[in-house]
Amino acid sequence: MAISNFLVYNYTDKNKTYKEFTSLGFNQASIHKTSGATFWHNKNCIVLLYPADTDGLGGVSFVTTPDIINSANAIYDDITGWFCFGNNFKIFLQTEAQIKTVIQNEYQASPINNIDTGIDKFGGVVLNLNKLCDINLLNVLELKETSNDKYLKFVSDNNFSIYFDKENSTDMPTVFVDCFDIFKNIALLSLDASVQMKTYPTTQEDFGRLTHKINGYNCIAEGNKDSYTIEKMILNVPSNVNFVLRQRSKKLHINETMLHRHYELDTQG
Repeated sequence: MAISNFLVYNYTDKNKTYKEFTSLGFNQASIHKTSGATFWHNKNCIVLLYPADTDGLGGVSFVTTPDIINSANAIYDDITGWFCFGNNFKIFLQTEAQIKTVIQNEYQASPINNIDTGIDKFGGVVLNLNKLCDINLLNVLELKETSNDKYLKFVSDNNFSIYFDKENSTDMPTVFVDCFDIFKNIALLSLDASVQMKTYPTTQEDFGRLTHKINGYNCIAEGNKDSYTIEKMILNVPSNVNFVLRQRSKKLHINETMLHRHYELDTQG
């Protein structure tokens, strides 16, 4: 069993990265007492900011069992207090019982400003297959695995998806952020000139009372008024990552048709 609980973002410039995550509505929650790694929260979206040699998506963490950690040959990471394996994209592992101990003993808490941005949790990530360290190690996590011509897909027990692009054509990793209210989140982000959002030269129909909001906030959508996914992409914030805001009803997984629309349309609108 493996349940995702946070993303890892690598950074080279602390001040720049802190500013980017603040712009996205995140607040620092705690800092490692010796390494300087920090946890940032926005509702149930949790990111570990990890000092490194490059900027970008560095990995994902799962809550799991001691047996799985041992089977994965995961190595203890002094910077975070978690176990991990992998190179370009790391998988961080820890048991539920040990997380509380690590946070209490190795991290200093920071005050959190709880601002309602309308988001809920991370829904998944899309990145190139060449970022996958070893499929056998990833299989140790007992994720649900499926595949098609384009993607190798893994889904955790709490429906967090990892899509690996077999063609290695995903120029920038994409992170899906599930929203209770995507329109509220777009409105708040629009107040910050440093946050650029994709524009779509399309209009949507047949989404009932949501139709005027979908078009007014320049989102794209798939489905109908009862079963839908509504999405909008944030470009290159934080650096080298695209965030996709997503509000959905009766849709569990990343919609590949929508994903291709995000990638294919001109980023400048």
